[in-house]
Formats: sequence, structure tokens, C-alpha cells
Amino acid sequence: TADMVSATSGGTFSGNVTVNGDLTIDTDTLKVDASEDTVCINTTATNFDDGADDLIVGGGTGDSGITIYTGANVGDKGSIFFADGTVGSSAEKKGQISYEQNNEIMRFFTNATEQVEIDLNGNVDINNGNLVIGTAGKGIDFSNATDVASGESVASSLLDDYEEGTFTPVFQGNSGSAGS
Repeated sequence: TADMVSATSGGTFSGNVTVNGDLTIDTDTLKVDASEDTVCINTTATNFDDGADDLIVGGGTGDSGITIYTGANVGDKGSIFFADGTVGSSAEKKGQISYEQNNEIMRFFTNATEQVEIDLNGNVDINNGNLVIGTAGKGIDFSNATDVASGESVASSLLDDYEEGTFTPVFQGNSGSAGS
């Protein structure tokens, strides 16, 4: 017969432990539910969407979160990978969200290729594809921007339907004269 181990008020165990069924460690901290294939940290995990219930963090009240703690050097990254295969192919990280420390760059990958990068100044670089605004009448709103040259606030500056109509650039030199 297999050895049985139990503790009701604490204890120290060494070696490997195999659990058949549920494993609960301090019921408010960690629960591994074998029937649901779920790991819960500080929560009561029931009735969550099957598409994303393998790891549940939080108790449903107040703030909750996950911290990825990495080194602080250039190249040290915290990442979340989305895989449809295992080690040895790009399938192990088809989708990625990655944050590089020190350079302070957030990167987003699809199909194992970097698509979007946000740098420490908030600049967004779209490496492949186009910026698509899919709702009619919507655009890029510049109303909170400030004209760098004049320092004036920009009002009613929505860039929309830019593919229609004409565009006539006006160039102004140092002397203040305008040309087109």
C-alpha cells in the first residue's frame, strides 16, 4: 500500500508528493481543483468561462493582479506567451506580450512576429499592417493636443474620413510666407 501523509495543524514534508484529487493549501490562498483542471490563488473559483479558467487570481473584491518580477538590465523581459505547440517551433510563442526592462519597451506579437511596440515615451510603432479604425464616423482625436509652435490648444481636431476629398499641404518657411 502507498504511504499516507496527513497533517491537521502543520508539518514538514520532504520528497515528492502525489495528490490524486483536489489539493487545498490554506483554503484562502491556493486551491488545485482536479475536477475542474483549475489553479486558484486567493479566490473561490466556480463558474468562470471555460476559455480562461486554468489560472484564476483574485477574490472578486478589491484590487487583484499578477506581477512578473524580472531583472532590471537591458534585455531582461517579462512575458506572457500564447502557444499552440511545444518547444522547438515558433508555435510555443505564437502570440506574445513582452516588456523589456531598462529600455522600457512593451511589445505585442502575433503569429510569432512583433507587430506593435510602445516605447518609454508612449510612441506606438506598428511594424506590420495598418491602423484600422473600424467604426464609421470615428477617427484619431487630436482635441487634447497642443500646437507645439503656438502653444495653443487644438480644438475640433478629429482625423476621420481622410481617404475622401482632397488634401492641400501648406508649407511655411522661416520668413512666415506661405506656399503650396
